[in-house]
Amino acid sequence: MARSTPLCVTVMVALVALLQPAATNSFVSSSSRLLASASRRGTSGARRANGQATTMLFFKNKNKPLITSLTGRDAFTGILAEHPDKIVVVKFYAGFCKACKAMSPKFKQVAQQYVTEQETGVNAKTGEPSTRAQDFVFSEIEFMANRDLCKSLGIKRLPAVHFYYGSHGKVEDFVCGPKKVIRLKDKLSMYSAHGMKAHTGEPAPVFADDVTTDISKMYSTRKEAELKEELEVMSDSISDALEAAVEVQNAADDLEAIAESVSWVPG
Repeated sequence: MARSTPLCVTVMVALVALLQPAATNSFVSSSSRLLASASRRGTSGARRANGQATTMLFFKNKNKPLITSLTGRDAFTGILAEHPDKIVVVKFYAGFCKACKAMSPKFKQVAQQYVTEQETGVNAKTGEPSTRAQDFVFSEIEFMANRDLCKSLGIKRLPAVHFYYGSHGKVEDFVCGPKKVIRLKDKLSMYSAHGMKAHTGEPAPVFADDVTTDISKMYSTRKEAELKEELEVMSDSISDALEAAVEVQNAADDLEAIAESVSWVPG
């Protein structure tokens, strides 16, 4: 008497027969998509070779950070020395500052736009070759971890943005909260279009305690020592005020945490 094939084996054979064509089709479809993608890349490369604009994005150095975080005076002066022909844009912020947190993603978005165009040589909005006259480097400094550095750079309010350029020193400084990012965009656009010709002011020292000859001329009736002393007092006051703001914010956070942890009040 012949033995019958178990039902489970029959079902498995049927499923394999059904799935095999689908898998083959899927592989063929994926291969076709890859070939089509390679063909498009080749066409795009041909357009670039012929001098036509393309919106393909390619970064020269994928490991280079979009925004460089700086800690300490040496790191700050180092990035200025490394890029003497570029405007170094520095964002000053603090972890306790709510306005800084709200401004941070907007600053990153602006930096992404400019860095992408610098790396690709293509204007992302128009698809045309970039015509910008000035390149930028974007960085950031956290106040609490760099209080002495921020004091020497004359930071009075947060968040703030400074522009530095080679021998010109500091060329721009302004408060830049989340609602004032348009001011950052306007200044970047101005320097991007006209380069350092857009700067009409006098060269300014990078550090607030660096009293140069030009600054001394502005205060011809004062002695250099007196001016330095006033700058030190001013910087100390600013630092003390910011530290007091930190303590107030921390106290408010503690009270908020206590309020959230108390679920009942004894009668």
